[in-house]
Amino acid sequence: MNEGTFHNRQSFHNGKIVSSANLSNVAIRSPDREDYRAGMVTRIGASRPYRLFLAEWLEAKGLTQDQLAGRMECSPGTVSKLFSGEMKQTTEWLARIAYALGDEVEVRDLFRHPKTPTQDDLLRNVPEDERDRIIRAIRALTGTDN
Repeated sequence: MNEGTFHNRQSFHNGKIVSSANLSNVAIRSPDREDYRAGMVTRIGASRPYRLFLAEWLEAKGLTQDQLAGRMECSPGTVSKLFSGEMKQTTEWLARIAYALGDEVEVRDLFRHPKTPTQDDLLRNVPEDERDRIIRAIRALTGTDN
């Protein structure tokens, strides 16, 4: 097996088997490339950072941070720290923000722009049999079962 080739979630690196869990810290060399830089690290499936659209939701609801703080029953300073990232945005805090924004806002909505339609919005007027075909195609393309 060539170095950098994957088999059963394991790879060879410098003649040793390395599990895929450890590959993000291992430089994978291509034997046919002379210009390889020894210090380079190759990531497998690098994660994409998430983005919260808190300010956009405030604007869409016509609220200020102070008004949101009042609805959340916390100080304006706490809301400011949550928005700036100085304070960790835990699931509990995100639930309180979503609840304070209104009944129709859920925590998952905070991860999309308020003007971006939800999956339900996109599929609302699609006939059921066509909706099922679309969902099956998306699952096949993404490799998801749920």
